[in-house]
Amino acid sequence: MIVFGASGHGKVIIEILESTGVSDIEVWDDAEKPSVWQYPVLKPFHATADLSKSCIISIGVNATRKRVASRLSEQLAFGTAIHADACISPRATVGEGTVIMAGVTVNADTTIGKHSIINTSAVVDHDCVVGDYTHISPNATLCGDVHLGEGTHFGAG
Repeated sequence: MIVFGASGHGKVIIEILESTGVSDIEVWDDAEKPSVWQYPVLKPFHATADLSKSCIISIGVNATRKRVASRLSEQLAFGTAIHADACISPRATVGEGTVIMAGVTVNADTTIGKHSIINTSAVVDHDCVVGDYTHISPNATLCGDVHLGEGTHFGAG
C-alpha cells in the first residue's frame, strides 16, 4: 500500500495498515523528508514505483485530499484503511480511499463516500450518508439517517 503524505495523519494510517497485517507499505511525499519510522519517504512516481499498489492519501485537509486524488487517479488505484479495532457493519458501504480509525462504529445501511476520514472513536449510526472527502472528527456521533455533503468537516465530540 502507498501512503501518500508523510504527516502525522500518515503515521496514523501506517499504524492502521499495520493493525491489519499490511507490511508492504511505501510512504510518498512531494516534500523532502527522510523517513517515517522504518519507512523511507519517496518522491511520487520515483524510478522504482510499483503502480500496481493501492494508495491512501494521508492528507487531513479535505480540499487538498480531493485535489491530490484527482491528480493521482489516472496512475493509481485507491484502497481503504480500516483499523482492526473498528466495528463496521457488513451492510455498510465504504468508498475507495477512505480511512477508518480505531474505535469507530459504522452501523447498518450507512454509506461512507470516497476519500473520507472517520476519525478515532467516531460513531456513524444506521442509514447515514457521508459524502466524499468528508472528515468526521474524533469522538463525533452521527445519529441515524444523517446526511453530510461532500467536503464536510464534522467537529470533534
